[in-house]
Amino acid sequence: YLRQFPILPVTGERSVGRAAGLARILRDRSVVLQRPEAALIAAHAIDRRHRVLHADPDMAALAAHCGLLTA
Repeated sequence: YLRQFPILPVTGERSVGRAAGLARILRDRSVVLQRPEAALIAAHAIDRRHRVLHADPDMAALAAHCGLLTA
């Protein structure tokens, strides 16, 4: 089933920098991510204006504080 979707690298230089910025924004607002890779996924989605389907606390925090779009 997943073979019908293209596989793209998520950890480009731009996305890693943005992920660090997102983590810094959350840290400044006293929000701690349970899974650090959530910031990488969010950075990738924000850069491409994609929506994410995840309904976990990390993605909710990134949506509330960093502009991540959710479906």
